[in-house]
This record gives sequence, structure tokens and C-alpha cells, in this order.
Amino acid sequence: MDVKNLKLDLETLFVLDNFFKNQFRGSYRYGTMGFFYWKLVKNSSFPGIINGIFINSKLTSTASITPKTLLLHNKELFTAEIGDTYVAKRFSGRGFFLKLVNSSKTYCIENNINFIYGTPNNQSFPGYVKYCGFEKSEIIRPYSFSYLLDIKNHLKLKVGSFFANFFNIPYRFFLRIHHILLFVFNKFSSDYDVEEISFFSSKFDIFF
Repeated sequence: MDVKNLKLDLETLFVLDNFFKNQFRGSYRYGTMGFFYWKLVKNSSFPGIINGIFINSKLTSTASITPKTLLLHNKELFTAEIGDTYVAKRFSGRGFFLKLVNSSKTYCIENNINFIYGTPNNQSFPGYVKYCGFEKSEIIRPYSFSYLLDIKNHLKLKVGSFFANFFNIPYRFFLRIHHILLFVFNKFSSDYDVEEISFFSSKFDIFF
């Protein structure tokens, strides 16, 4: 059970596409060939990598390293996000997740990446801290908010096409009203102005 650094060619991207297609059943699609090509191969900082563990020549788990550039105190620092940590259900509980995260972290350290972080969910977070040497930041607190723009495909498998279309109409109407109210709220309640300036204040350097 060794961690393999995958070569990001078309064949590997196709293998990744199939792996994530099997992990995400239903209408939600994640981990396509185009997604990893954009995220890792065409990365604007420098090319990323993805590690995997194979059992009998079949991909069972993954972890990616996505390079990013951080501007801090007017200096560019190389950073990396460890993500896409997925283990096929039939192979869960074998320590693949921790092995991949630690291997990815070691790679970052050996390649002089200044800052390494991850955004694990509540289930993965204890492992990051206890077994991978990560610390919880009290300053950086990421939040993610999302909702479906269309629920027809999501409901179709559960309640059928007729009811999916029936419930989708008021849902989309609610979204339109919601967006209009947000626009009006931001238009009249914002406490900031956007202005063109010809010079930067000294506070700008302090901020960065």
C-alpha cells in the first residue's frame, strides 16, 4: 500500500474522472477531467499534483496539492492547499486518508512551500490535528454557503419527474425574489464607496 504521485496526463485525468464519478452518485458531479486540468495542470502559480493509492491496479483514494500564491507584507509566498481527500467506501477505515495527507504534507515541506493548509470537514478534522500535525487557526475561519439553482434533477430520482417539476417552479421563483432582495439590500445599505484613486495609502502596505 504505497502512495503514488500520479502523472497528470489524459489517461490519469480519465481515471480520476471515473473515480469521482463513482463517489458522487446522482445529479451532483465533482472531479471531472476538466476540473483537475484547470485546477492542477493549468494552475497559475505552478503545476499541482495528486497522490493516490491503488489496490490491484484500481484507484482507491486520492489527495491533491493545489499551489497558490499568498501576498503577505508585500511579499509573495508559495502556499498549498491539501484537498480532494477521498477514499472509496469499501476501503474506508484502513488508514488511507491519513497516509495520503501526511505524504502530501511531506512533499510540500520538501519543496519549500511556506504555508500548507486544508479545509477538512468535521469528520476529517480530528485526524488532521491528531495524526497529521495540523493546527486549528483562530484567525482564519473559512465558511462555505451554497444552494442549488435548480432542484428538478435532484428531486427526480426521489419523487418522479412530475413532482420534481412541480416543486421546482416555486423554488426558482423564490430564488429570483431572494436575489432581488439581496441586490436591493446591498444597494441601499452598503457602508462603503468604490472610488478611483491615484496613489496608495501607507496603510495598504501595512494591510498586506
